[in-house]
Amino acid sequence: MEIQQRAVDTRDGRIVYYAAGEGPSTVICLHGWTRAPRVWFNVLAATPPGWRAIAVDQVLRSDPPRGGYTLGALADRAVALMDALGVARAAVAGHSMGGGVALDLALRYPERVERLVLACTGPNTPREGTTGSESARLLREAGKTPETMTRVLRGWFHAEPPAEEMAAMLEDALLWSEEALFGIRASMVDNDYRPRLEEITAPTLVIHGEHDHGRPLSGSEALARGVARGTLVTIAGAGHTPTQEAPAEFNRHFWAFLQQA
Repeated sequence: MEIQQRAVDTRDGRIVYYAAGEGPSTVICLHGWTRAPRVWFNVLAATPPGWRAIAVDQVLRSDPPRGGYTLGALADRAVALMDALGVARAAVAGHSMGGGVALDLALRYPERVERLVLACTGPNTPREGTTGSESARLLREAGKTPETMTRVLRGWFHAEPPAEEMAAMLEDALLWSEEALFGIRASMVDNDYRPRLEEITAPTLVIHGEHDHGRPLSGSEALARGVARGTLVTIAGAGHTPTQEAPAEFNRHFWAFLQQA
């Protein structure tokens, strides 16, 4: 399946996105902190007939979000893109930070969400004690350099990614501004969706990587238990990025869930 880079003018500025497939059903895919739409490319490449998969470039090549660097502003951005593309309702999938954006979107725009996929995320972000908090500390102390960003990216994987793949991810990661890095990280820590999870009634698939040290299993369990219609799946052998570490297994669960009657 061919993946095309596109851009569209919206009420939230010019948004870059990547698209694959055509059809009446759409899934909006949201990337995580320090990451890029590339994290969803294996999913887009497996888009089945009747579906259009869209991976949003939330902060790298798109205009800065007009609401600032917060989870809520990025949720507004995703809805602005849906409106610009004429998508009334869609499945929404978020990886890591993108899961927080997806939760915010599902709570504030429930009428726009048909199904929800939350991969390697949680209903809240602890201030300390996680891979993400250590990465934020490193970036504050050492700055955004190729060396620090490489260390951060490596922490999202259980096994060492191939050199070519790491090089492409690093090129993307270096496009993050420090304003975006630290602003969105602060918003992740400030937002706790646990008290409102039961308000989410859309069918929800929660995907956890067996070796994900950035988002522990307890967070995934809390998500699946807290929403009205949650299902939890664990991807064996994967860390924080099962879309790249175990793409066949991830895609099997992802697309089967989205195509359920």
